Amino acid sequence: MPLSKHLGISLHSTSDLNELTFGLIEGEDSTDLDSWELITWNWWLDNPIQSRMLGGGESYSDVLGRADAFLAHLRQ
Repeated sequence: MPLSKHLGISLHSTSDLNELTFGLIEGEDSTDLDSWELITWNWWLDNPIQSRMLGGGESYSDVLGRADAFLAHLRQ
């Protein structure tokens, strides 16, 4: 029996707690990147707090914003 059911707690999912999205290189192994992807990866690593990976990627600030939104929702 799941613990939530045992305790009578309902579970809800939220995209606010999803892992960081890497855009165009999502799912790639860093050892298998082509030259363009490697340049892009190194560009992102220079400032991952603010830089967003091309193709819908996120920065760490984006992830923090999502986590903050989740915590604000819990406080309500």
